[in-house]
Amino acid sequence: MFNHYKNIIDRNTVNVHTDYRVYATELINFLSVVISARIKNEIVKKELNKQYSYKQIFKMLSKYKKVRLEEDGEWKQATMLKYIEELTAKLGV
Repeated sequence: MFNHYKNIIDRNTVNVHTDYRVYATELINFLSVVISARIKNEIVKKELNKQYSYKQIFKMLSKYKKVRLEEDGEWKQATMLKYIEELTAKLGV
């Protein structure tokens, strides 16, 4: 998971100076690892890891966007490449 966290999801280094910033950074890092582990388990469950590497999948998922055209309007999926649409459909995003 350490390799996944540092090399695949490309977390940036954070410079911190106070205890509260350290706690906040560690909380965010922990939540990122938990969410990433759940996504990774879903990828394995749906056997997408046989078709793509984890890095490829996370790169494609990073391009997934939703937009809201009006302030109180509904969130809609932005136009994206076909293979990204297929991947998000398989994952149920």
